[in-house]
Amino acid sequence: MATLYIATNDLRVEDNPALLEASEDERMGIIYCVDSDLFRADRYGCKDMGRNRWRFLVEALHDFDGLLAKYGQQLNLLFGQPYQVIHQILETHSFDRVIRSKQHHLAGKDYWVKLESLWPSVLFLEVDSSTCFSFEETNFGRRFPSTFSSFRRQTRPRPFRAFAGLPERLPRPMDLDGSWIPI
Repeated sequence: MATLYIATNDLRVEDNPALLEASEDERMGIIYCVDSDLFRADRYGCKDMGRNRWRFLVEALHDFDGLLAKYGQQLNLLFGQPYQVIHQILETHSFDRVIRSKQHHLAGKDYWVKLESLWPSVLFLEVDSSTCFSFEETNFGRRFPSTFSSFRRQTRPRPFRAFAGLPERLPRPMDLDGSWIPI
């Protein structure tokens, strides 16, 4: 099987459940998509991606690529709108699964749902990797605690999400024609 792993805010190899799940396959392409909309100014002239944030992100991406290189893998850095970039990759390469860490913002969920509907033969999998508890462990049904203290009392006896550790190996890399974007 071939997996497309989409790195998001989880630029680490250790304790990365989504990467660990993706490592079970034979081949894997790893991408990070820099959303071009982050560099556009809003009506007040503000941008979501400033110079310092961009510099920090580029350094983190270089570090992540170095960690992946130790496993014989590479990070493909792509620029554009995530929906279009991932759709184009799925059109030009054959993948059985697309995996990423679970996103908690609306924009990230919207394009994911669109891609799932366009590619029914591909399994789209989101893995909890940025929370202390999995969704199942905090599923309170219709009676979600109304205060933090009540939430804390109900979750205190539950263990935190298990530490994912390091993958033993990463699958063979797939060339996705990604390249580093100069600063």
